[in-house]
Amino acid sequence: MNNKTKTQENVHIQSDLDFTGKIVGKYKIVREINRGGMGIVCESYQENLKRKVAIKILPLTSCHLSSTTERFKREASIVAKIKHPGVCQIYDFGKDENYYYIVMEYVEGENLEDVLKKRKLNIEEAIQIFKKILNILNDLHSQKIVHRDIKPANIIIKENKDVILLDFGISKCLDEETLYKITHQPIGTPAYMPPEFLKSDGKNADVRSDVYSLGIMAYEMFTGVLPFGDNNSYHEIIDKIRESDFILPRRINQIISKPLETIILKCMAYNPANRFGSVHEILTDIQNYENNQPLKSKRFLVLYDRLKKDISSAKYKISYAIITIVFLAMVSGYLINANKQDENVKSLSSNTEWKKFNFLKNSDFYNGIRVFRDIEGEVEVMARDQFVTFDKSQKDITWLRNMPGYIIFDRVRANDVSISFSIKEESQEDEYYGLFVNSSSGVSGYILKIYSNKILLCKDYHENVLKEYDVNFLGNLGEFVFERLGAEINVYFNSEKIIQFIDYNPITSEENIHAGFFFNKGFRKLYNLHFEIPKQALAVSPLIIGQKFYEIRNLDKAINEFNKIIEEYPDEKIAFIASMKVGICYKELKKFNEAIAIFDTLLKNPGYPELFPEISYQKGICKFNLNDSKGAEEVYQNLILAYKDSDIALNILMFLYEMINSKLKTAETKEDLAFVEDRLSFIINNYPLKRPLLTSIFRNLINKLIKKGMINEAIAYLKNLEEYFPNQTTTLAWGGIISGELFESLKQYDNAETMYIEALTKYPGLRAYEAWAQFNQASLYCKTGRIKEAINVSMNIIRNYNDQIEFVNKAKALIEEMSEKHQQNQIKE
Repeated sequence: MNNKTKTQENVHIQSDLDFTGKIVGKYKIVREINRGGMGIVCESYQENLKRKVAIKILPLTSCHLSSTTERFKREASIVAKIKHPGVCQIYDFGKDENYYYIVMEYVEGENLEDVLKKRKLNIEEAIQIFKKILNILNDLHSQKIVHRDIKPANIIIKENKDVILLDFGISKCLDEETLYKITHQPIGTPAYMPPEFLKSDGKNADVRSDVYSLGIMAYEMFTGVLPFGDNNSYHEIIDKIRESDFILPRRINQIISKPLETIILKCMAYNPANRFGSVHEILTDIQNYENNQPLKSKRFLVLYDRLKKDISSAKYKISYAIITIVFLAMVSGYLINANKQDENVKSLSSNTEWKKFNFLKNSDFYNGIRVFRDIEGEVEVMARDQFVTFDKSQKDITWLRNMPGYIIFDRVRANDVSISFSIKEESQEDEYYGLFVNSSSGVSGYILKIYSNKILLCKDYHENVLKEYDVNFLGNLGEFVFERLGAEINVYFNSEKIIQFIDYNPITSEENIHAGFFFNKGFRKLYNLHFEIPKQALAVSPLIIGQKFYEIRNLDKAINEFNKIIEEYPDEKIAFIASMKVGICYKELKKFNEAIAIFDTLLKNPGYPELFPEISYQKGICKFNLNDSKGAEEVYQNLILAYKDSDIALNILMFLYEMINSKLKTAETKEDLAFVEDRLSFIINNYPLKRPLLTSIFRNLINKLIKKGMINEAIAYLKNLEEYFPNQTTTLAWGGIISGELFESLKQYDNAETMYIEALTKYPGLRAYEAWAQFNQASLYCKTGRIKEAINVSMNIIRNYNDQIEFVNKAKALIEEMSEKHQQNQIKE
């Protein structure tokens, strides 16, 4: 049994005691359910009432501790007075020759501790369970009963989702003047124990003690872990409680909102005076949170509570004025969104010196960030999770703008962003909605596109799908978090990370970040919407300083920073990364040969193979820019084979896609078009699942070939359409009609007619293409003297395709043209 579940009075119960089949009092034991410091719990059967009961047995061999006996009797006495559907009822209490026993209601269900071990609760589920526990305790507190051992092991979740509270062994009534005498060790379960129990053995416990334990349990329910650990020794846990040494909930689970974190932290305040004064107050703030109303509790109270604790234990007294200044500084820093430091950077080297990072007016970054690499004089001690504020002239601004079909966020000076929201999924099959970042509309930037049965991450175009996740939450509330941290994109759904993508060519917004929501039909209602910008810490890895210069394309300063790292830490991983960054800067400066020389040197170093994919990717870009396309494709071919389904393969695809698009727009010569054709073939052969992405490029290439008079080349490409895009019916129909037009231009009329008929018969239901194919067919018949057939086809368009106005009008014009010709022929005759 771990420290999380045992109480701190070490009652000895013989491990070989087996009650199965025995009679205790008048109850026959069926099986043992559990055993702990306060006795053995068994399933029993009450013959006279024909019902299952639970019986807690305390062997008299354990009762040499009088406090244990008193505690056992107290549990029976207290629970017998409680009449509440959320409390396990007591039926009987007794003592036979060898045992004390309590007979209780038998509750079918699973205790919350076991539930949390099996799976992580989503936010909504955790809130509903937490509210039910709060309602039970609120009623108990109104009866002046404090539980004093709130923990998941004492909570039963029934099949109908009702909650039952167990184990009142260390409870107390608030109107009693004295408590039973206990041992000198603190009572309760260490991981959930209020700090005041460490000083008073729990004798001064009041409702705020339960509030603290509720906070610990809420922390565990929403994050999946305990704040002070559950595998540590008793003394390690106690030390962590004394120091309030825990990670903030939102650092563990980013989907937790700020208001929810505030509620948890206020419950967990070290000083009882800074906690909620009652469970009713917690319920009020939970209700405010659910209704998107401001909380009554204030976040800074938790900080002030921790600060006061630190000051009271300091060796030297500090004046109140200094305390106030320090407190205000802490509050201003804490209220800025917590920065999620890159764990890979943190682990670069234990010897790497983290640098002071200041924000000053009129300096290098985003209208007001200045870096001090070397600080003269004494630098104050600071932790890596402290954060800085801006003065009024530099204050970040966030605002909302409404546009048709969009909600737009703007945020000054940022690329990193975290956006969380909840939405009830009620979409039809063809409906979608979503979120975009680093763009001013829902058709570019990073795009999160949500259907009722799948979630897509796209870049720049809706068709450019990077990652896809199958899901079905129709009729349910879904909780989403979209997180952009440098080159990393993360998507969370109901607390689970479902998508992660590393972009080697990330989209940047040099001044403002734009983000927002879009939808294609109807309307959407968003809940719990939060838009956050992670801030830069006071102390950062030197790599981040160089990276900031790189992001705003101050490349000379970036190279200077990276070179300093190489000089200071020549044998460490951070220097290897800095060298790669220098190569990337040279690439941006179009010094491609210098960049390739650096990349080749790094690739010969066997020390950090995990960085080889990005280095090779950057090397390939340089080779393309030096017109060594074969060399670049050789590099990329090897990468794709080695990392077929990885982010690096997707990055290569995106680079080639952008390069082909760009080249195609300016292509004027046959050599240019041949380059595009070669790259297109490379993608088609290496990314069979990504072929649908290429349809627009393919169409543009065909149009370019036609424009340049390269008709036979265009026809040859169109013959491969069915092989390249077997399921893209609109593209295939388009290709068939275009092929017919090209054959017609070459006066190959039979081939042209065949292509028009195939487009009609192979791809039915595409009305625009059907009307187009039939009009071309009618025009061909007219051209070749098959007037009657031309009139019949034209009349069919007019009768059956009145929604295709363009082709209806063309068909009417064609009939008029044929009538005029017919009249002219009659006049001549």
